[in-house]
Amino acid sequence: MADIIGKLDNAEEYVRGVCERMWECKRELGAATVRIGLMGKGRSPNYRVEYLPGDVETPTLFACYRGQGRPQAHNVSRKDRPWGRAAAGLGLGKKKRSISIVGSIQMSRGV
Repeated sequence: MADIIGKLDNAEEYVRGVCERMWECKRELGAATVRIGLMGKGRSPNYRVEYLPGDVETPTLFACYRGQGRPQAHNVSRKDRPWGRAAAGLGLGKKKRSISIVGSIQMSRGV
């Protein structure tokens, strides 16, 4: 996610929204990762929240979101859109990293 921060229209709000959606998945299912959509200019990319159920190696879709957090269809497959290969997880370390990303965005704006 840090790779796209400079391109985002409203980086702070975007990162906050992604983290909120990931925490929804983590609360319900115990884990969450996110993949960023690769279409468009990257100003507000779509993203998909996934989880790994049990011993399964292939991530299962929790939900897809348009860039500003509006839900998309829950049955969007990987074949429908190009998604980033790397998945960012959400754990204590990642939460601190996300908070750090939001903090650096605020500092760059002088907040």
